[in-house]
Amino acid sequence: MWWLAHRFGRFLVPLRCVACDGRAESLLCEFCSLSSGFYPDNSCPGCGSPLSSARKEGLWRPCSRCDVLKRQSYCGVHVSWEYRGAISDALKSAKLGSRMDKASTLAALGGMNPPPSKILLGVDVVVPVPPSPDRLRSVGFDLVTEMAAVWARCLERPLELRALRRRKGPSQTRLSPSERRVRAMENFEPGSGRNRLKGKKVLVVDDIRTTGSTLNAVAKHLRTLDVGSCAAWVLCGRSGG
Repeated sequence: MWWLAHRFGRFLVPLRCVACDGRAESLLCEFCSLSSGFYPDNSCPGCGSPLSSARKEGLWRPCSRCDVLKRQSYCGVHVSWEYRGAISDALKSAKLGSRMDKASTLAALGGMNPPPSKILLGVDVVVPVPPSPDRLRSVGFDLVTEMAAVWARCLERPLELRALRRRKGPSQTRLSPSERRVRAMENFEPGSGRNRLKGKKVLVVDDIRTTGSTLNAVAKHLRTLDVGSCAAWVLCGRSGG
C-alpha cells in the first residue's frame, strides 16, 4: 500500500493540527494524538459490536449481531479511525464550523489507515453518501463529497455524484437504531446517473458510521441499479456496541 500512502502525501500540510488547529509536525499534534486511535480490530466495522476475535487483515466478516450489514450488501467495509477524542473534535469542527479547508486533511487522516488491498482491488468508481439538500444549501459544501473527491483522485478512479440522491427530511441524529433503519431507506432514491454503475464495483464513502443504517440503505439502493459489488470506506466509526 506504499503507493496509496505516497499519493496521500500530496495532501498533507503539516502546519496545523486538524483537530485543535494548534501548530503540529503532522496531521495531529502530540496532545491530540493521545486521544485518538485507529478503529479497533476487535470491533465489527459494520455495526461497532465487539468481536470475539480480531479480524484478519482484509477479511470482511459481519459479526453475528450485525443485523444491519450483511455479506450480500458489501464485499468489504473499512473504518479508518475510532470516533472519539480528537477525531470526533476534528469532524465536528469541519461540519459544524463549515470548515471546507479541513476536508483534504481529514481525507489524509483516512489515508493514514487506508482499506486493505482486498477491499480496494477492482474498484471502478467512488460514490459518496449523498448529502442532505437542506444542509448542503445552508453550509455550501458537503464534507463527504470533498473527502471522496480526494480519495478518488488518489485511487485514480472516477467520482460519481448523481447515481443516488437524498430526499429532503429531518436529521437522523436523535433517532433510535430501529428508527434509523426505517428512515434511512426512505432517505435515498436513484438519481440521474443511475445507469452509470451497472456491473461496476462501487466504493461507497462516508464520514462516520454510527449504527450502519445509512451504509445499509445506500447498498440496497445501489443493488437496484445492478452494480457488480459494493465496498465501503468510512473515516471513523463508533465501537463497543
